[in-house]
Amino acid sequence: EITEFLPQPGARVEFDRTTLVYDALDTAPTIGKELAKRKWSLGIAPADIPLVTSDNPVVSMWALDSTPPPNWSPGFGRVDTLVGIALGPRHFLFGSAHSPKEAEFEMSVEHSAHLNTVIALHADERVFFRGEGFRHLSKAATVVDGPTDELRIAAG
Repeated sequence: EITEFLPQPGARVEFDRTTLVYDALDTAPTIGKELAKRKWSLGIAPADIPLVTSDNPVVSMWALDSTPPPNWSPGFGRVDTLVGIALGPRHFLFGSAHSPKEAEFEMSVEHSAHLNTVIALHADERVFFRGEGFRHLSKAATVVDGPTDELRIAAG
């Protein structure tokens, strides 16, 4: 019985990580319907600010012009959020409830660093990037070379 096993010294419980894949596939029809309602655009990062990705690559974030409710997380079905995924070191696919101004657009250094910050903070365990590091935003909202200890602490 598990209740007898857990208190023993050295007892460990490990979960099969593929369970998360099955969970994601179970929710795919519901999430797929919400994502199909989104209007999609492609952001292109500057060549010298490559984007990162993580072991949790799909991110949801508050739209820049939204006022997030206190202590709420952005969700797929909310009209005041963006959903996105990095497709490579220079391309990020954005899904919005509203039609984008442009289907494809050049991102600024600050925008790219902001995305890297959001992606890194959404990671479960790992952030993937090319080279020795990546640029992200500090708490003071300035672009810094990282990953910094400040970002590592914020990611927990």
